[in-house]
Amino acid sequence: TPAPAPIPAPSPTPIPAPDPDLAVDLYVTPYTSVEVRQTASYRVTVTNHGAGIATNVRLTMPRPQNGSFTSATTPQGSCRRGTRVICSLGILGSGQEIVLTVVVRANHVGSLLTSASVQSTESDVEDANNQASLETLIRPRPPANLVPVWDHLNQVCTVVRRQNRCRVTGSMSVENQGEGAAVASRVLFFLSGDETRRSGDASLRVYNIPALAPGASRTLSVDLSYTRPIGTQWFVIAYADSGRRMTESDEGDNEAAYQLP
Repeated sequence: TPAPAPIPAPSPTPIPAPDPDLAVDLYVTPYTSVEVRQTASYRVTVTNHGAGIATNVRLTMPRPQNGSFTSATTPQGSCRRGTRVICSLGILGSGQEIVLTVVVRANHVGSLLTSASVQSTESDVEDANNQASLETLIRPRPPANLVPVWDHLNQVCTVVRRQNRCRVTGSMSVENQGEGAAVASRVLFFLSGDETRRSGDASLRVYNIPALAPGASRTLSVDLSYTRPIGTQWFVIAYADSGRRMTESDEGDNEAAYQLP
């Protein structure tokens, strides 16, 4: 009688590789609010809380509501920035984290709503923590207030064919007396028959002034010339003009008249 065939030992049941558990978290500076046209810096933390390795990890951030991306940096992998940010982060081992920095410009007053999501090739243990969002208030810029202030003017005139040809020199300053920063602006000088600037007044010269912080001022050395009939009283009017590129608390302060001797 032939011997019975040996019974093969059962094959061991393969143990599946553990899955990763990716999570993303957002933190923004400044935390509570940001001024319009300024930037907010986001610390984006991607963490693998699972026991398995995550491969081809990718972070995606769509364009923020009322904002736009200005930069995105990562210590591992690379980031592409356009209307959205996509960062390819490579492999993330168990317990490993990557901290990225993403900077957003606040374009409009309202809410700056920023979100992020993360994924990998592997199945994830918990999908709920793969996304995060953060809302930050975008507040209006406090108004500036450009005020021209005269120091002194000197005038030297010569008579040519019953006309006064005059040169006016001196100094003045432009002060930002508002609570907000003033953008780079201009000071326009006019010759007027009274203390009020009118559409028909002769333009004498234009000076550029830089942006001014609240409380800051800029001194100008004034050098102007004009020709006018003899025996008429004239005023030089300085008008600080921002080109409507900012809000001012009192636009009535934007001009100042100086009566010529």
